[in-house]
Order: sequence, then C-alpha cells, then structure tokens
Amino acid sequence: MWNFFGDTCEKIRKIQEDMLETNGYHWEKYTVTTEDGYINTIYRIPYSHNIKTNNNERRPPVILSHGMTCCSAVFLNQCQLGYYLADQGYDVWLPNNRGTTFSRKHVILDPEKDKDKYWNFSWHEIGVYDIPAFVDLVIEKTSFQKVYYIGHSQGTTALAVFLSERPEYNDKIMLSCLMGSVISMDEGVKANVVTLLKYFMVPLIKLVDRHLFRIHVIPFSNTIRAMSPLLSWNSIGRYISMKSLYYMTGYENFEQATQLDLTKFCQTMPNTSSIGQLLHYMQNIQSKKFTKYDYGPEKNLEKYGSTEPPLYDLKKVTSPVALFYGKNDMFNNYKTDNLDKKLGNVVYTHVVEDDGFNHIDFLIAKDSVPLLYKHIVEIMKRYQES
Repeated sequence: MWNFFGDTCEKIRKIQEDMLETNGYHWEKYTVTTEDGYINTIYRIPYSHNIKTNNNERRPPVILSHGMTCCSAVFLNQCQLGYYLADQGYDVWLPNNRGTTFSRKHVILDPEKDKDKYWNFSWHEIGVYDIPAFVDLVIEKTSFQKVYYIGHSQGTTALAVFLSERPEYNDKIMLSCLMGSVISMDEGVKANVVTLLKYFMVPLIKLVDRHLFRIHVIPFSNTIRAMSPLLSWNSIGRYISMKSLYYMTGYENFEQATQLDLTKFCQTMPNTSSIGQLLHYMQNIQSKKFTKYDYGPEKNLEKYGSTEPPLYDLKKVTSPVALFYGKNDMFNNYKTDNLDKKLGNVVYTHVVEDDGFNHIDFLIAKDSVPLLYKHIVEIMKRYQES
C-alpha cells in the first residue's frame, strides 16, 4: 500500500526540508540507531530565523514527539509549534519514529523484503527504544544534561511507556508537556472512530490478516493523501473533508480550522504506522487499562510470566509533567482521566479555553499561540536548567 506512489517517501522528505528553507530556518538532520537496530531520523532547528548564525548561544533543547500516522512535519506544516519554540529561544528537535517516511531503515531488516519482522512493533517499542535514543542524541549534541519533551497524542503514550519502562531517564527530562494525552483508557475515550475501529475495522483487519494476506501497515494513507486535493478544491469538498476529520478527532470546531490548508496538510500525513500500533490502542481501549501488548494467553505467559499483559507503572514517571487538555477531545476526558493522580509528578494542568477545542486542534487551531503555545512556554521557563 505504501508503495502505491513509488516516490512518496522522497517527496515527503523534500516537502519538509523545503518548508524549513522557505520559512528561512536553518536546519540540520541526524540519524540514530536504536538498541533493536532501527535507524531513525531527527531534524533540528538550532535557532530562530531572526538570527543569522548560532553564535554559540546556549538554547534549551526541546523534543517534539509526533502522534500515530504523523511525522515530524506535523509540527512545521499547519501547526508551526516548531517555529514558535525556535523563535522563543529553544533548540528544537523533531524526531521521526520507526516506520515513518523519514525512518524506514534498519541495520539488518528491509521494510519491504522483511515485512513480518520490520513492522513487528507497536508504540511500546517506540517508547522503550526510539525515544531513549533520541534523548541520548540530543544530550550528546548539546551542552545540556536534560531536555524538554512535548508530545501530542501517541507522543504522550510513548512518553508514559518511556519513563515507566526506562525510569532512569527521568533524570534526563526537565519537563514533559503532554498535549491531547492518550494514556488513560477509560470511558473518557469516546471517539466515534474508536467505535468504528472496534466493531468493524479491527475485526476485518484480523480476518484478512488471518485468511488472505498479512497486513503490516495501517492502510489507506496514500489514498487519503491522493484524494485531499479533490476533497478540498471547493467549499463543499472542504466541508466533507473537515466533517470526516472531526468524526475521528472531536466534534466540529470549524472556527479554529479557518486557516487550515487541507491539501498542504495532507502532503505529509497520514504517514505510515504499523498495524501493531493501532491494535495495541484498541486492546487498551477495550480493556480500559494501560497495558503492554496482548499477544494472547499462551504467548503472554511466555513473554510476561502471566496470561494477562502487565500494566505500565505510571508512578515511575517521576520527572515533572504538564498536562494540556481540549474540552472537546474525544481521546480523553480532562474531568475523569485522573492522570494528575496516576502519573508520579504532575506539576501543571491546563484546559484550553475554547469549548470546541479537540484532538486535532492541537495541530491546526488558528489561535494556538494565545490558547496553547504561550502557556507551554510559560511552564517550560519555570523548569529551565541553568
């Protein structure tokens, strides 16, 4: 499915790099190899476009961690958070998780020839292997011993896995800012798409997977990207497209989407994610627990020593955490998810002052600066390493 357009990967790489250059920002690109052999790419904006040279000034490093079916471009396209933080004096790092456009290499495996092995991961492996590798690289390349972490959607899930499974890394995180968290798998997860996936898509995927052919990647990403110009060329097409987008992320908030260029937005997303990432979420939503991947009783016993997958110990997340909620986010409920009690060290909670603010608005809202970004920077300054 991913190779439906043969040069899609290279096009997306060029789109991101062209965006950075068009907007006048100096950028750098690095690769890092994880403990389990995945070779991932991370981009860097070391300073603002208002500064001609780096001047060796110390700028606190911040990692922006993208969600499922996204890549680093999501923070540079309609979101602009990457640019905003650079302009506020931060050294911005933009990682790309395994399997995305920018991170499709492995020391041994080929994502096309070795599909069964290469794509055999969920967001557990992203948290346990990808995020630590990115953090270590950023610390190595900067003069700071700690980094900021900002995650959206799956970026919040990965953070919870990362610091609960690798608790020694709490000492390397100044502050984590979690936008639209997907950690508490309770009744607060009420997205329409969850119902669609749970009762129709996931059973269909498992049926096809078992009897016809192996599904490795969440399908339809190229199809959606190809259709986006057709669905946004006039007001009716745009309305249908936005209704579909909101069906998956939260009830309509058209006012915040007035500046969204849907065709441009879809140039880099949906991006590729493994089918394991989707299935892991669905398992947790169905069980209403935040657990490791459920392989079934027999394999669970072999892997975990119990027939049920174990819970992640969120109390081990002891570095400071700031939570950012949308009142209309269908993937959590700020009133009931109790993350301030479940995580080990929540120091700040902010609910966006817009009744319609939903899961995708963290990436596309036209009023992001006053509603969200300025509050993120304010709390980051309180936890800045000298």
